[in-house]
Amino acid sequence: MVLIKTSSCDVVHGQLVTASNQTAKDGDAEVVITCNYSQVTSIPDGIKWDEVNENGGIINPGIVNNNKKENGRFTLHTDPARFKASLVMSHPLRNDSQRIFQCQITTRSGNIQLSNPSILTVYYLEQPLLFASGSVINEGQSVTFTCSVPDGDHIPYITWYKDGQTVNTNNPSRYEIANNNTESVLKIKSATEEDGGRYTCKAESDQFKGDDAKTSEGKNLIIIGYNVTVKKPNDTTTLKNCEEDIHITFTSEDGLATCTAEGHPKPSSVLILQEGEGVEKGENTATIEINDEICQSSLTCYAENGKLNKTMTLENCTKDITVTFTSEDGLATCTAEGHPKPSSVLILQDGEVVKKGEYKATIKIDKMCYLTCYAENEKINDTTTLENSKEGSGSSYIVPICFAMVVVVVLTVVVICLLLCKKRPSSRSGNTSGKKGNRIDDTDSVHAPVEPKADHESRNSAETNPDDEDETTKPLLENVKKLNTIEEEENSTKEQARRNCFDKKSFFNQKIDKSD
Repeated sequence: MVLIKTSSCDVVHGQLVTASNQTAKDGDAEVVITCNYSQVTSIPDGIKWDEVNENGGIINPGIVNNNKKENGRFTLHTDPARFKASLVMSHPLRNDSQRIFQCQITTRSGNIQLSNPSILTVYYLEQPLLFASGSVINEGQSVTFTCSVPDGDHIPYITWYKDGQTVNTNNPSRYEIANNNTESVLKIKSATEEDGGRYTCKAESDQFKGDDAKTSEGKNLIIIGYNVTVKKPNDTTTLKNCEEDIHITFTSEDGLATCTAEGHPKPSSVLILQEGEGVEKGENTATIEINDEICQSSLTCYAENGKLNKTMTLENCTKDITVTFTSEDGLATCTAEGHPKPSSVLILQDGEVVKKGEYKATIKIDKMCYLTCYAENEKINDTTTLENSKEGSGSSYIVPICFAMVVVVVLTVVVICLLLCKKRPSSRSGNTSGKKGNRIDDTDSVHAPVEPKADHESRNSAETNPDDEDETTKPLLENVKKLNTIEEEENSTKEQARRNCFDKKSFFNQKIDKSD
């Protein structure tokens, strides 16, 4: 034990405080470096972890201590019952490999005990890269797969897989295998249809095994077979002018690219290739889904029938856009779909943008007016008009107008009835008076009461103007007039709103025509 005397305290280098070297893998959640101080004190006055160099010089003092227990990726974890103080590092990286840490314990008497240096080693292994000499070959041809040995702390060993199953490379009649420190090469000497599938290579080391191993991206291999069997009948004849031919149709529609082959002999294999690599295979038809990435690449259809083969390139990768504009529960919703994917959807009211979305937009319908939806992608655009708007509370015009019309009809009938009833007794009274006037005699003059002059004039006035309004009919007539006025104002407002909408609609259509 060596005692170094300082001005403030005693620093002791020895094995009373111990720490061990630790290993981790790139990608682990954490690594723990433990310091044991059981031989020094049961209750330390201070705990500190430093990063030091190979000579013990401190290069990063006080990463964590009992006053600062967290610092970035580092945490101090103490276990007084076991006399341990651990440095916890989260997500160790390959760059953390060979870093050196040291634990420092301060006793209550002021002595400082240093642990032995702890070296951290972080192992790593990169994903291997896989290459193929071809992706579509004829039966009987050879093909070579090359798996690059990835960088790592230890040279990994390579295992070959087809469709998730280990390839039996110990069969020298079918395979050739060559391994070195930089790559592993698998050669299929004479391919058969059974060799078709998806190939991968897996890199493993002592630290990276099982689920921790690194697997390459897959490569598809398609084998074109010639299994044509001709059965000779007992009695044969030769067909003259039998032309061998093959015809390919390669089109795209509704997000699908379809290749169809016909001919004589009947096509036995149809392949769709993307940038020269087979992506789909069929007997006489093959179909794949298309998207932006696929349409930007080269798509080729290959067909053969055992005698001939032909290829065709997809000329037009269909680009389309569909706009749907509906209304329900007081909301107008515009949805756009297409290829390429729509990048902008706009709802315009009277020619002005009121709502914008990426592939969908929704607004509340607050009045009956001209609504248009516009959608576009990087290739084309389209518009549609909302034909039938369904407001949540019903039309603001139709219900009041209908109610007003019913009230007007009912009141009109009532007024007519009152006027007719008024006219009939007045007429009857006038005629009776006339008859009596023609038959006046002495008896009548003696017994008939004499009417006052004023009352007589009043009766004559009433008989002369039978259409005059009675006091009971005036309120009804006034109400009828008011309702007629309301109806006219509602119709005028509705007509004016429609004229404004159609004027703006014409203006908006003119703007679209000019932009086109």
